[in-house]
Amino acid sequence: MQAIVDPSHRLPLAARDALAGLLLADLAAERRSSDGVPAALAVVLRAAGGGVDGTRLDAAVCAALVEAGVLAREGGPARDGAATLVRVAAPWTAAVRHKLESYARVLVCVPRGADLPARLTQARALLEHGLFFEVHEVLEPAWRSAVGEARETLHGLIQAAVAWHHWQGGNAAAASRLAGSARARLAGTPGVWEGFPAGELRRCIAAWEEWLRSARSEEPPPLPFRAARGPRS
Repeated sequence: MQAIVDPSHRLPLAARDALAGLLLADLAAERRSSDGVPAALAVVLRAAGGGVDGTRLDAAVCAALVEAGVLAREGGPARDGAATLVRVAAPWTAAVRHKLESYARVLVCVPRGADLPARLTQARALLEHGLFFEVHEVLEPAWRSAVGEARETLHGLIQAAVAWHHWQGGNAAAASRLAGSARARLAGTPGVWEGFPAGELRRCIAAWEEWLRSARSEEPPPLPFRAARGPRS
């Protein structure tokens, strides 16, 4: 079993869903803040370094993160319009910071929008930054509405992301199974599909599938689209 490469993988699923929801909302929006980080994400990021005004965070997101045990309210519920202070619970501070800083790196380099070309560009950047859980969230709406070869290709891209997500969690068996399924679904996809470098991803999947099946002890192949970025962090 391989070591976790993403410390935020241990976040409760409800917390990952809530944080990914903030990211997806910003990816679909036309406007962005000056530093590329959406206001709600910035609030949570600041909460990882101390308490922040809870009224500045979307109430549903705040409730989901509190329920997941990631955010903690200080001073009890707000009364008479007073602000409720929230902070990231100590066990999750590093994981939340890692996740949100990764989001920030993606947000400054991708187009906004929910059409297929935008979603594929977003998915490529998320793959490059190891945000495999978020790739699934970004592509699933497009997959649900697609038909024919497009649906098969999107399914393959999602399965590839989920395979690496399982590997991050140390589940090599599930990773190997999904990598094989993703490779099969992408076998007939052109090298560049709707602007997405499917051929490059397919070669990466094949290398990982072989490595996972062989149970080699040496370093794994590069994660997708990492070759141009230098050594894996």
